[in-house]
Amino acid sequence: MAKPKLKLKPVVELPKRHRTSEYALLVQEFLRGKDAHAEVENAPRNCAASLRNAVKNLSVADKVEVKTIGGVVYLTKK
Repeated sequence: MAKPKLKLKPVVELPKRHRTSEYALLVQEFLRGKDAHAEVENAPRNCAASLRNAVKNLSVADKVEVKTIGGVVYLTKK
């Protein structure tokens, strides 16, 4: 079998990178939901810090708070 020949395709500009962390997606999902509080299950050690960073980067610190109580991470709406 012959390999397909590589071709070049001109583009006007390079596409922008879009990086969204799983923590940012989790915060956005929580905001869309109706619950006032939610426990983050299977949270790794750095989960609370990463969630706080995601809340800050999404500019939703006035809507969501990250709390750690007894080693369990929670998201709560303000």
